[in-house]
Amino acid sequence: MTAFSNLAINDSVPTSRIFAVSNIDYASGVATWLYAGASYDASTILSMSVKPPSAKSTRTRIRVRLQVPIMDPVFTTKKIDELIGEVTFSIPKTSTALQRADLKAFLGNFFGGSYPLQNAVISSEGVY
Repeated sequence: MTAFSNLAINDSVPTSRIFAVSNIDYASGVATWLYAGASYDASTILSMSVKPPSAKSTRTRIRVRLQVPIMDPVFTTKKIDELIGEVTFSIPKTSTALQRADLKAFLGNFFGGSYPLQNAVISSEGVY
């Protein structure tokens, strides 16, 4: 198990932003980090949960969610909306380490350099 610590993640500039440890909800298994804004509502929230295989499921379920607030331009402490990005993984316990590494690499490269995804997120363009 990795240590629950602050995360340095690049943004679009690219500048490393420090997401500070915020909370672990032991009941739901969700860990949360915050990138502080000018007010609490202006904080960007990153959360992650990992549910290992159990008697009911033979899969590890991983969920990562990022919430970026949109603040009112006049009342800068008032949140008017937010952008939400979410990635989920469903990994069978019969998979090999190489298969899991491929999954991570394919998705990482798709998110990092895929023009269809970049154009969809940045310009709301369709795939075709």
